[in-house]
Amino acid sequence: MHITAMPIDDVGLIAMTIRHPRIWPSVSDDGSGSPDQFTPTVSESITYLGMFESGQFLGLFMLHPHNSICWEVHTCLLPAAWGKTANLCAALCVEWIFDNTKCRRLITNVPAGNSLAKRLASSVGMQVFGTNPKSFLKNGVALDQIMLGISKE
Repeated sequence: MHITAMPIDDVGLIAMTIRHPRIWPSVSDDGSGSPDQFTPTVSESITYLGMFESGQFLGLFMLHPHNSICWEVHTCLLPAAWGKTANLCAALCVEWIFDNTKCRRLITNVPAGNSLAKRLASSVGMQVFGTNPKSFLKNGVALDQIMLGISKE
């Protein structure tokens, strides 16, 4: 299994991935609207890192800086990448950002109850460093977000 990571800028592919019926429920909140209303943000400060295996698109990670060395990651892997492949993709994402940007600290926020996302983040060495109470509105319920991160050094 050989997975490669490559920045992508195909807005249609990005939108299709995020809108996917198995991804959208996990990445949207009550303010997101419907999937057909969603348009990805395109900016020089956002990197959509595509994951590929033998030419097959597996999904993407959205990376954006909070400042010059601290970046946040959002995961949108398609069902074909779930399981062990997701762990490989996540590890490659961490490696890629530390090798190709000035990022020295990578963070993510996982809504309480999303044990798969927390497990994926933990599988690449991200550690819980805090909780952001009642900061994610899903189905009318304000959920805590678990804050995880990993440092380059």
